[in-house]
Amino acid sequence: MDYQKFRLKLEKQYGEEIFQLINGKIISEILEVAQIDNPESIYQQIMEGQHNKVSKRLTPVLFKACKEVLVKLEFDEKVEFYACSKMDINAVSIPRISKDQNHIIALNSGLVDRLDEDELRFVIGHELGRLICNNALISKILSFIFPDPDVIPLPLRNKIVFWKKLSKLSADRFAFVASPNFNNKVLDDSSHSIDPLRMKAINLFSKSKLFESIKSGSIQDDQELSKSINQLIGNFISLSNSEIDKQRMNFLAAAGVKIAMSDNKIDQYEYENILKVLSNFTLLPNILFKDVVSSDRIDYILKKSTSILLEKSPNEKAGMFQYMINIALVDSKIDKKEIRELFYLGKSLFSYNELEIAQMIVQEIQEGFTPKIY
Repeated sequence: MDYQKFRLKLEKQYGEEIFQLINGKIISEILEVAQIDNPESIYQQIMEGQHNKVSKRLTPVLFKACKEVLVKLEFDEKVEFYACSKMDINAVSIPRISKDQNHIIALNSGLVDRLDEDELRFVIGHELGRLICNNALISKILSFIFPDPDVIPLPLRNKIVFWKKLSKLSADRFAFVASPNFNNKVLDDSSHSIDPLRMKAINLFSKSKLFESIKSGSIQDDQELSKSINQLIGNFISLSNSEIDKQRMNFLAAAGVKIAMSDNKIDQYEYENILKVLSNFTLLPNILFKDVVSSDRIDYILKKSTSILLEKSPNEKAGMFQYMINIALVDSKIDKKEIRELFYLGKSLFSYNELEIAQMIVQEIQEGFTPKIY
């Protein structure tokens, strides 16, 4: 089975980038030779007999589900399944350290008791998907390098956060292939709770040409599905879940586009500067930018986001307008149409008078404007 065609292209791309950045290949080889494993890990607890191995005699239903998923996904590497009672674990996949070992998938016994057979196969398929995509290995190496996640450098941490979200979507595809009758039930109190965006992604996959081709045994690329998923991804690429940050993103995109388009074109410097600022809030700023540019609601988005931000965080007022001035000046040109737009928006959005607007523009010119001479 061609597993690579199951995966989201962005998930694969980000996973490979992170693996390269953390020197994953070298570290995994060192770990294999050193046979090092975290003494607090599930693997260690299993070796110490703290968890029960899934067997046909003791856990026939779970044993049957595990075997069915392995067959369905045509996974021929050895996997051991365990039932554990630790409340802080719902389901976890542990990649083998060396090829003479087995992969491990551990399932919380309480979670297993709550699930019907379709849901159980879905969870097992999800964890198996993490092994197949190599994402469980990347997570293992990250935990080894950064036992304290708070010390991960911010740019890498942001990339990891986004990759983890994408990796769930890829793993869900394997899960759905393993359990196509999965009934979309939200698994309460589980690390596998299916949020609305993941459910939409699963639904898109279930109706796709890709899924139909998998069922027929001849996996085909599906550009239409990729396009739909990319649009969906734009809804959860924020680096923050706060409502005010969402409004900040909307403002930065809409205000940037509004000023840049004052002269009927967006300069490359303007475009890059808008994306640079947006990248503080989202990992794919170009998606948000394109959504705003293609929208016929730029004025509405700008007015609404400005109103909310001035109400919730009035001390940001000056900074917001300074950002708009910087967009007008970033291309090293002072355009009459952009200056006229600044005066209009300064009055209508921020209630500045002409003197205040002129003084703020002059200050930005004095502090950061360099005329274009080449």
